[in-house]
Amino acid sequence: MQRALLAAIVLASLLPAIRLSAQKIEFAEGQLHAAIRKEMVEGDRKGAIALYEQVLASAMGNRAVAARALIRLGQCYEKLGNAEARKAYERVVKEFSDQKDASEAQALLAALGGGADRETVDRILYSAPGAYGGRNSRDGRYVAFECNRAICLLETATGSIRTVVPEPKPSARHWQPLPSPDGNWVAYTHFPNHALEGKGDLHVARTDGSEDRTLITGDTKLHDYFSPVDWTADSKTILTAKTNEKWQGLMLVPVAVGPVKELVTPDFEWFAGRDSAKFSPGGEWIAYPSAKPENRRPGSTETDVNVMPASGGETWPVLAGKGRDEVVGWLPNGDLLLRSDRSGAFRPYRIQIIDGKPRGEAEMIGAELGDWNLMGTSATNGAIFLSRSERSSDLYAWKPGTTEPRRLPLDFQGHNHYPSVSPDGKTLVYCVGANERDRFLVARNLESGEERHLPGRFAGVRNLSWYPDSRSLLVLTFAGDFDTRPTFWVDTVTGDMKTFRTLTGVATTRGTPAILPDGKTMVLLRRKRSGGSSEDSVQKLDLETMSATAIVQPRTEKDTIGSPSVSPNGRLVAYVEGNRETQESWITVSPIDQAKPVRIYACKPIECGVGAPYFPPDGRTVVFERSNSAGAVSLWRVPVEGGEARPFVGAQPTMEAPAFNPQTGEVITSIGKESGQFRVVPFRALTMNP
Repeated sequence: MQRALLAAIVLASLLPAIRLSAQKIEFAEGQLHAAIRKEMVEGDRKGAIALYEQVLASAMGNRAVAARALIRLGQCYEKLGNAEARKAYERVVKEFSDQKDASEAQALLAALGGGADRETVDRILYSAPGAYGGRNSRDGRYVAFECNRAICLLETATGSIRTVVPEPKPSARHWQPLPSPDGNWVAYTHFPNHALEGKGDLHVARTDGSEDRTLITGDTKLHDYFSPVDWTADSKTILTAKTNEKWQGLMLVPVAVGPVKELVTPDFEWFAGRDSAKFSPGGEWIAYPSAKPENRRPGSTETDVNVMPASGGETWPVLAGKGRDEVVGWLPNGDLLLRSDRSGAFRPYRIQIIDGKPRGEAEMIGAELGDWNLMGTSATNGAIFLSRSERSSDLYAWKPGTTEPRRLPLDFQGHNHYPSVSPDGKTLVYCVGANERDRFLVARNLESGEERHLPGRFAGVRNLSWYPDSRSLLVLTFAGDFDTRPTFWVDTVTGDMKTFRTLTGVATTRGTPAILPDGKTMVLLRRKRSGGSSEDSVQKLDLETMSATAIVQPRTEKDTIGSPSVSPNGRLVAYVEGNRETQESWITVSPIDQAKPVRIYACKPIECGVGAPYFPPDGRTVVFERSNSAGAVSLWRVPVEGGEARPFVGAQPTMEAPAFNPQTGEVITSIGKESGQFRVVPFRALTMNP
C-alpha cells in the first residue's frame, strides 16, 4: 500500500514535466511541418532555413525531429548552392546515427561526392577547333556536336570521341545533333540543300555507323523544319520540334516504324524551342517555351515557359513575364533549370516544380559562369553541361597572283573582322570583338598605319556601307530580330555617331547593302517573310524618303535570289540565283537601271555551289565563292560579261568577307579560327546570384 502511494506521489510530481516534454515535442513537430510548408508549398527556401534552425534549437529532446530537420536544412542549402549542406548531413551521421535518417544522410553525402566522381567534378570535357552546337543526353553520359561539318559523339566519362555521321555534300548540312540515353543513336536535322529547298529533315543514325535513315522528310513547298529536342528515357521516342508556314509545335516520333503523334501546343515558339523542350526526370511532364501567336517575331519574341503532361493535354505556365525564357533541363529532384534574359543578358534560373506546378519564384544562379552558355542538365546526377565558342581572327592583305597574304600589324588584337575599305582607298574600317553583343569599330589609315578606336558600341555588326565621301558610313547591326536592322551613321574622321533609322526586312549579306555614288540611294536585299519561308528581291532604297523600288525579283516561284553586290560605278548588281527544284545555282549580273539579268556562271547540283559575289575595283570581273563536291570553299573570278571562270590565285580557304583597295589592288580579308569547348559542373557548385 505504501509503495503504491509512493509511486502515485512520484508520478504526480512528474506529470508536469511529462506534459511539458510532450508539449515541446508537439511544438517541435509543428515547427517542422511549418518549415516544410514554407519550403515546399511557398517555395521560400531562405525562410525555411530560418525555421529549420528554430526547430533544431527547440527539438533536441526529440532526436527524430532534429534529424529530419537537419536533412531538410541540408537539402535547402544544397538547392541554393551553399556548402553548408555537407555540414548538415555530417551532423546527422555523427550525432544521430541511431535515427533512420542517418542512412539517407550518408546517401546524400555520397551524392555530393568528391574528386573521384568524374561526372560531378567541374572540368573541361572537350576543346577543339570546329566543335559546335553540342547537346548532351538526358543522363549526361554523351554529348553530340558538329565537328567541322560531320557529327561526333563524346563519351563524358572517358573523353573518347568518334565520328558517327560523316560530312555531307557541299550544299547540305547537318544540324542540332542529340544523343539518345543509351548511346546507340544520334538524332539530327539534315538540310539536303538549305539555300534552295528551304527545309530540314529529321534523321537518326546509329552511333556505330551501321545505319542512317530519314524519319520525316520535310515538304519543300511548306518549308518544313524538324529539330530533335529530347529523347524518352528508353531511347525509343524522340521529342521533336516542327515549324512550317502553317504550324509550330511538338511531336513524338518513334525511332522504329510507327505513328507520329502531334502534341497540341498552339503557343509553342520555334526559335526558342527548337532545342529547348525537355521531359521531366520521370517522363511525366514536358517543359517548353511558349509565345502568343500574334506576338511572334523571329529572333526576338518574348517567351514564357509552360509545362504539360507528356501525353498531351492542358498546359500551364511555370515562368512568365518580361524577357525571353527558355528551358535548359530538369534536375534530379524535379526542379527546372531555365535561362532568361529578363535581367538584360541571358542568365540561368532555377524554379521548384512539384507535380508539374511551380512553387515559389525563379531564382537566378550561376553568376560565376561568365560567358559559358547553358547546354543542358543530367536528370540523373544534376550535372550542368556548358559550351562556348572561342573565336580569334586577324586581317591579312595580299595582291592576287603576286604576293602571299601578310598579316596586318593591328593595334587592337582579338577577333577582327568585317573589313571595309573607303572608296578612295585611304581608310580601312574593321570590327573588333568576339562578343556578338559588344563590338566596336577601328579606323586605320592605310598609308601611315595609324589606328583610331571609333566611339560607340554595337550589338551584332552586320555590314559597313560607305558613303561616296570616303569618310562617313552606315553601320547595320543585329539586335536579335531577324527582320529589323538598327542602323547608325558614323563619321570616321571626327568620330561623330548618331542613330540613322531602323531598316526593316533587310537581308545583310557580304557586299550589301551598298550606297550608290549619288550618296542618296542604297541597294539592298529585301526579305519578305511568309510563314517559314521568305521571298527576296534586290531593291533600290531612297535614303531620304525611304521609298523602295524593286530592281530584280525571282524569275519564277521556284527561283531564289541572294547575296547581291554593287559595282564600283554603281551601274551593275551581281547576285546569286538558285532554283529550288533543280538545285542549280548561278552568278547573275544585271544593270541596275535596266534590269536585264544575264547569268555569267552556272553550277550544277552536287558538282559545286556558288555564293557571295564581289566586284573588284576595276569592275571588269566578278569574284565569288565556290564550293566543290568535297565541301572546300575557294574564291573564283569570272568576266562581268561571262566567259571562262578561274580560281582567284593566292586565296586561302579560310578567308572571309574580302575588301578591295582601289588604290593598290590589294585584297584585305579576315582569316580566323574557331574552337568549341564543352564543360560540365556539378549543380551544387553554382551559387545564388546576389
